Amino acid sequence: LGIKMEDLTLEDLGTAKNVKVTKDNTTIVSGSSDSDRVKARVEQIKSQIETSTSDYDKEKLRERLAKLSGGVAVLKVGGAT
Repeated sequence: LGIKMEDLTLEDLGTAKNVKVTKDNTTIVSGSSDSDRVKARVEQIKSQIETSTSDYDKEKLRERLAKLSGGVAVLKVGGAT
């Protein structure tokens, strides 16, 4: 549903004024964003919703669109320990 990790570049990353990390949570506050890129991504997600044939994918894309439009995102990161 998104960009593959191997396709990311440094230009895809952003900045934040404050980051708080605990054992269970990471909170990123006052991140900056390029509003033109956010708008372009919103339009891309809307297009994906219209063309998707999977109800599951449509629902996940709608959730992503709502979070992106509302300025909130939840990132779940995992790894081998």
